[in-house]
Amino acid sequence: AVVSDAASGIKRDSSLHPTVVQPGPTPRVLVVEDNEVNRLVLVRMLESLGIPAELAANGREAVAQVRSAQAALRPYSLILMDCMKPVTPFALHQAITRWHQAAGLPRKSSQRLSAIDLSAARLESMPLPDGSTVQHSLAGNPSVSVNFTGLKTLASLAGASALSEVVSCFLAESQKMIDEVQAAATSGDVLRLRAAAHKMKGSCGTVGLTALHDHATLIERAAKDGNLIQARAHAAGLDEVFASSLAQLRAFRDGV
Repeated sequence: AVVSDAASGIKRDSSLHPTVVQPGPTPRVLVVEDNEVNRLVLVRMLESLGIPAELAANGREAVAQVRSAQAALRPYSLILMDCMKPVTPFALHQAITRWHQAAGLPRKSSQRLSAIDLSAARLESMPLPDGSTVQHSLAGNPSVSVNFTGLKTLASLAGASALSEVVSCFLAESQKMIDEVQAAATSGDVLRLRAAAHKMKGSCGTVGLTALHDHATLIERAAKDGNLIQARAHAAGLDEVFASSLAQLRAFRDGV
């Protein structure tokens, strides 16, 4: 990986992976993420904790920014990178808590999340900043499942506007993701197909579209195995799941 080869102490992982470089007087966080939806969620959650974040879209940019920060004697306190798993406030809380003292983060940032009950049962009726509560149903195709727990937590932490922004970002990127998967399947490029399905899987997981996430996972696995026939069969069924999932996501957003 570009980052791990060029910058000591930074490891590439498939999960939310914090790395302490050296704590400075002011916490500085670098978010390295090429998935637009995951990047936005991370930034808004960090902002809700009073932690501003700087961004890098890939490992090459991250290496340049880390070197520049070190040269200026202002190293990053925390680096969150390559968040392949869905981004959740609980995972972020765990990362920040783990490196709390070393990164020099303000204590109130950790307490902000600690005070919130992140269980699904409580989140189902968790009040939003304006006093309302989020409601959603599985109207439409009952076979298409969703789980908006993460989005509810985001709304409770960062406000309904942050939730709306994340959903809008996903909606803007979703058609591109579907088109890329289907184009790769048609062309028979399994490497491109695997990468496209992986990106779609991550974004769908972050916004809680579990059926679409699972469908993308099947495509990714088939592409990884080099089974183009199976991958194409799964890709052919994307449109129906995609339409129903997006309808439920829009309804959820409009109900906030």
